[in-house]
Amino acid sequence: MKKTIWFVATVVFAGCVSAAWAEPYAEVASLPPKNSEFYGLWEMTLSEIQVPERASVTVPPYPGARIVSVMKAGDPDVSGPRATPKIVLLSVDGRKEIATFYRKALPGWKQGSDQQADFFWTDSETFAIGPIAYKNTPSVIIQDIKGMGPMDIMEKSLMPQARTRITVIYKVGK
Repeated sequence: MKKTIWFVATVVFAGCVSAAWAEPYAEVASLPPKNSEFYGLWEMTLSEIQVPERASVTVPPYPGARIVSVMKAGDPDVSGPRATPKIVLLSVDGRKEIATFYRKALPGWKQGSDQQADFFWTDSETFAIGPIAYKNTPSVIIQDIKGMGPMDIMEKSLMPQARTRITVIYKVGK
C-alpha cells in the first residue's frame, strides 16, 4: 500500500513539474533600443504576449523565428472575432528557405505562392490570401518584409535584420 501511494505521488509530482516547464512555441522578439521610434508600442505589445505551449500549436515554429504577435480564438480581428488562434513571427531567413522548411514540416498540406507570399493550408480546397479568406483556415503565410508599408516599418524597427514575416493560423491541439 505504501509503495502504491509513493508511486502515485511521484507520478503526480512529475506531471506537475513537466506541466510547469512546458516548452513555449517560440521566443518573443527582444525590445528595440529605447530611442527607437516605436519603442513604447513594442514595449506594451511584447509585454502582453501570452506565448502558447509548443505542444498546443499544430504547426511547428520556424527555427530561430521570433514572436511579435499572438491572437487567441475569440480575439477581435479586422473582420470580427477570430475563430482560430494566430501567431506572427519574424525571421532573418528568406522566403524560399522558410517555404522549404514548411514544405517538409507540413506533408499533405496544400501549397501556393504569388509575388507577395508563399502559403500552406489545410481543411479547405482553395485558399485566397486576405483577412476574411484565411481567418479560419489552418495555414502558414510567408511574406517578405520590404520595409515600405507601415507594418514593415514597425517590424524593421523591432528587428532590423528581419527579412520575412511568418503568420501561423492553427487549430489548438494535435
